[in-house]
Parts: sequence; C-alpha cells; structure tokens
Amino acid sequence: MEASWGENARDRRFLLASALRPEEARRSAAELPHPIDLVVTSPTDRARQAAASAVGDRWVFTLEESLLAPRVSGESGGDVLARFAQALRGVRATSSVGACSCSTRRASCM
Repeated sequence: MEASWGENARDRRFLLASALRPEEARRSAAELPHPIDLVVTSPTDRARQAAASAVGDRWVFTLEESLLAPRVSGESGGDVLARFAQALRGVRATSSVGACSCSTRRASCM
C-alpha cells in the first residue's frame, strides 16, 4: 500500500510492505516515482532482508522499530494495530520523502 500526507502529496510518501512478500515489496518500490530514502523495519532478520531487497540492496538510512515486532502470545489484534499505528506516527514525525516499513505480520500490504 502506498500512502502520502502533507500539503503536497509528494512531501511524504511511504510504502508498507510485508516481509513475507519481498518480491512484491521490490516491485512496488520500483514503481514509486521517487526512490525510497528511509527504511523502517521490524527487529527481525526477515524484515531487514526484505527491506534491502525493496531498495535494490543500495544503502538507505534505516531505522529498526521495536513497535513493529511480531505479535506475541496473549497480544490481541487490537494491541498489534495500536502498536502499528504508534509506529506510523513515529515514521510520520521523522520521515522525509519516502519510507518503506517492512513487518513480519501476515497482512495484505501491497
């Protein structure tokens, strides 16, 4: 899913991508009009690998966001969504032109 905010839709853009679908993340990132310049990942190897794939293995400033960690036992779906929303607010506050958030949750993100 691609989204944007700001006065100018090109001010802030991000791509939400599942680490379970790295090929879709790479394809979606390649279709963006501007290259991704910020990556936010969950604290998993799989997410870091998917993010690297999405940006074509080029160096991009990367933040590891613990709020994007996989769901834990006893955590409700609402808890996961609340963490995800909080992480997105953080990305919104700190991002520049583009960001790619890759999580390990099984959600349809493309």
